[in-house]
Amino acid sequence: MAKKENFKSYSDDNKQLAVNALCENRRSRRKAADTYCVNCETLQRHIKASENNETVAGIGRPTELPQVEEQMLAQTIQTITQWGFGRTKQLLQDFVFRYLTSKGSKVERFSNNRPGID
Repeated sequence: MAKKENFKSYSDDNKQLAVNALCENRRSRRKAADTYCVNCETLQRHIKASENNETVAGIGRPTELPQVEEQMLAQTIQTITQWGFGRTKQLLQDFVFRYLTSKGSKVERFSNNRPGID
């Protein structure tokens, strides 16, 4: 069994206050981290993202499809299940495979462009 890592969760308010304090040069990174109880590396990631007008990536491997496409696929699959088709792993895998094939996309992580059971 794989080791499960525990990641500390920081309040969004504290992270935002710490980032604001750093961006306004009111505190050093270490002092802001201590004051607002947020990890220094977490602060650094948030500051870098805010400087580049990006969002901070979550924990774990990024998704293979953009969020907009995932939402569109989820909505379509939900509609299909409302029509009476059962929602099975096979249906989901086939649907994503057909979508990627019709789009002409190749996802290296998928075997033959077909997602696995995860």
